[in-house]
Amino acid sequence: MVVFLPAVGRGGNLGRLVQVLRQRMRIYDSVGQLDSRRLALLLPETDSDGAWTFADDAIDRLAEESLSYSCEVYSYPTDWARQDGSRAPRRPRLAAATDAGQNGDTVDESAGEAAGDSATGTSGPSPRDRDSQAMMAEPSLRRLRRGAAGRPVHDLGPVLVQPLPLGKRLVDIAVSGALLVLLAPLFATVAFLIKLTSPGPVFFKQPRAGLGGRPFPFYKFRSMYIDAEERRKALQGQNIHKGQPIFKLKHDPRITPIGRLLRRSSIDELPQLYNVLVGDMTLIGPRPPRLDEVEKYEPWQRRRLEVMGGLTCIWQVSGRSEIGFEDWVRMDIQYQEKRSMLLDLKLLFKTVGAVLSGRGAY
Repeated sequence: MVVFLPAVGRGGNLGRLVQVLRQRMRIYDSVGQLDSRRLALLLPETDSDGAWTFADDAIDRLAEESLSYSCEVYSYPTDWARQDGSRAPRRPRLAAATDAGQNGDTVDESAGEAAGDSATGTSGPSPRDRDSQAMMAEPSLRRLRRGAAGRPVHDLGPVLVQPLPLGKRLVDIAVSGALLVLLAPLFATVAFLIKLTSPGPVFFKQPRAGLGGRPFPFYKFRSMYIDAEERRKALQGQNIHKGQPIFKLKHDPRITPIGRLLRRSSIDELPQLYNVLVGDMTLIGPRPPRLDEVEKYEPWQRRRLEVMGGLTCIWQVSGRSEIGFEDWVRMDIQYQEKRSMLLDLKLLFKTVGAVLSGRGAY
């Protein structure tokens, strides 16, 4: 997105700005009016330096006509997590320029600079990771980093990420808390059966990508043998979603006998009620993906991370593993764009039927 604002008191003509932009826009770039005085331009597959070059050229051309504009550059998506929980190098796909005040130099650094600029490939905890909760609470918070040319570049992600509505969060706490208490006898029985039938822990814990792509510990009842991850590579050729980021087998030899029953009945997912209770997940929302899968996503597919992941969503009630990955992502984006309390209730009731049928549960 490129957003230009006429500098106050210096004139400006948005119509002329559009003409200048269209002279340089590619076929897949797009421009539209953000509000009464600002234009927004999307530059897919453009890095931050390219966005600044585009913006500077447009501003220089307008200056020749005594029209003054200012801008900032934003990039998205950025900081997607690695499988080990560290941050992947920034791979900007969407660049944006927006108003920076009268002189184009007003930059909000109060949010703190991103230590260890991801463009350098550094990893490990950063201020961005430590204050992610504050970032979610204030989605318009602007985070500054420096591009290769030393120009300020902001992360657009916090603006796009949609925090969980308070009403939905209260429902999550009430329902997940009550179910964890009511299902305690079932949890104990399942734990006994898992320990009885195969060696290894009762629970399977794995880092998954949550809201905004940030990793969190994801819990399930263990339904596979303890060497399942080591055997995965050898089974890659049997993946029913070939060429896609996800890995699914219809008859997975790594699943234990009791694990098949747990998966067929979706009981293996019940420990995620704890994830819902602590705020890592919600009852209704896109399923949280593995971190190694997120690294393989196309830019448009990362939109599914702009809302909090959940226990069930449109994909779960439409066939689960029988649905191709791209259709799965489209369903998640559809939910994101249409989500409401009424839709959540409909999906919750449909989930009951989907669990009873067991369709696509493998």
